[in-house]
Amino acid sequence: MSERTRYAAIVEQDGRVLCVRPANAAGDAWEFPSASIEGDETPEQALSRMLEGELGVRPRSLWYYDSFTTATDGGDLNVDCYVCPLDDASEVTQGDTLESRWLSQAELLDPQWTPSDREVATSLGVFWGQAFAPSHL
Repeated sequence: MSERTRYAAIVEQDGRVLCVRPANAAGDAWEFPSASIEGDETPEQALSRMLEGELGVRPRSLWYYDSFTTATDGGDLNVDCYVCPLDDASEVTQGDTLESRWLSQAELLDPQWTPSDREVATSLGVFWGQAFAPSHL
């Protein structure tokens, strides 16, 4: 079995976080926006490229939150998560390829998440105050 790594953006704005799913997705599984590394990119560069290219936003800052590993049929999936706060004036552009929705802390477990992102959402719900502390933002 192989091991894969996905880089997830916990996009925060006005006390809410963004989740997405492909517009043509089968089922109802939501996830945090994510990127793959291209060439010599760092995870931060890959996430910045994805956020600007797919959602039309630039994060005010970007910092490592935590990593989660989920066993899948194809091997382990590692999800390295980064908090990406947006300025108040930033507006996410919802293209034809993604549906998006904003969630408060109380709503974090409402959507049906992908298995790997449900673990992220659960952790984020517990550590919300630390993740979005003014010292980080």
